[in-house]
Amino acid sequence: MPKFSPENLAQNYTLVELVQDMAKAKNATPAQIALSWILSREEIPPKISRKTGK
Repeated sequence: MPKFSPENLAQNYTLVELVQDMAKAKNATPAQIALSWILSREEIPPKISRKTGK
């Protein structure tokens, strides 16, 4: 079932509220919390730029 289907809407809102609460507790934005979580995942290497240094 797709993550953004109407059936999953209530669960998605619950997760949004959780991230918002975490952001308030850390004096951060929800985007900062999400980015921090993504960067903490070992199996997802950060891709900063496609350009190579010249």
